[in-house]
Amino acid sequence: MSLFEQALRPPRARADDWHKAWWASLAALTLVKLWLDSALRVKAETFQIFDDALYVRVAASILSGDWLGPYDHTSLLKGPLYAAWLALIHRLGIPLLLAQSALYAAAGLALVRELRQAGMGRRALVAIYGAYLFNPFVEVRVMREGR
Repeated sequence: MSLFEQALRPPRARADDWHKAWWASLAALTLVKLWLDSALRVKAETFQIFDDALYVRVAASILSGDWLGPYDHTSLLKGPLYAAWLALIHRLGIPLLLAQSALYAAAGLALVRELRQAGMGRRALVAIYGAYLFNPFVEVRVMREGR
């Protein structure tokens, strides 16, 4: 389509094209992030008995139907939500980093949505979302404090 034809199109059609391009750019950023994270591997440091190993042990207990496992000095040391998350995504067969990255991206999209409703421009939102997604810190341990 020539520039002349584009100029003759109604403004609403151009706005729709920009809206589609905006969503496509957010989707492309998300897919690139998920693809990059797919090359990472999760490690559970088993010597971290009050962190990584505890989450894995509690998740295994949840999967076996034994809720938080045997009651001992570590039963309520950490909240059970992250262990329940581990059990859920294991049951669904989703890799941990993919699930965490998808949840992280969804949180970023929620941020973009709220900033858009606050009146921020779309180009700025794409830049903010890209900076949010591709921050240099990526944690690959089994711990809730990481992303």
